[in-house]
Amino acid sequence: MKSSKFFFLTVFFIMLSSFITAEGQNAKSNDIEYNLSSPQLILDVGNSGEFDSLFVSDPCPIVVNNEIYLYYTGWNEDYVSRIGVAKSENGETFNKIGVVLDIGNSLIDNKRVRDPMVIYDKTKQNYKMWYTGVGIDWTICYAESDTYNNFKRYKKNPIMIKASEENRIMSPMVIYENNKYKMWYDSRYDIMYAESKDGKKWHKVGNFVRAGEKGKWNSRGVGTSGIIIDKN
Repeated sequence: MKSSKFFFLTVFFIMLSSFITAEGQNAKSNDIEYNLSSPQLILDVGNSGEFDSLFVSDPCPIVVNNEIYLYYTGWNEDYVSRIGVAKSENGETFNKIGVVLDIGNSLIDNKRVRDPMVIYDKTKQNYKMWYTGVGIDWTICYAESDTYNNFKRYKKNPIMIKASEENRIMSPMVIYENNKYKMWYDSRYDIMYAESKDGKKWHKVGNFVRAGEKGKWNSRGVGTSGIIIDKN
């Protein structure tokens, strides 16, 4: 489990290398050593006219049958975002496959789809995706696929809408543990927590991390959480 933990963290730092520099630490994953003081580019923006020509963000890596699939948000010059995927066998060189979830036709997500969170279900042998849908409002939606790159929207989307005390909701982070799905998501100012038996119908539990008091470093809000299970 430690290898998975470090792989997630190093991919996160590498993807954001143009914005963040991490210093003084090395991490190993699957016999690959990453020097976080010298981030390496693993996924570049696309050419002009492609769905990810402006920038790429929100990486979500998973490993299935020794293949690494990196789901991400791709933004074009019109600031429209779509969800794409790239493949790798070593975690260093990724080949882009293309869009796996386009913007929708309804007011739920007809402006942007972003922030993919993907889990491979070994029992059902399918891929489950939670994502942010931006249309008339910001919502959290769900999609499934029997393959890594052919996702179909859940007909009853959105699976979560904002509560009265939430400004907007986005960036779902989901794990499956103890026979239930657990989600941490961003309400713009706080990190919230919810639970579900099937990954579609959710019960909001409440605040997980609140924004700091006035004058604190996190007083303007906290968000975009990352959750890692370390069983060791």
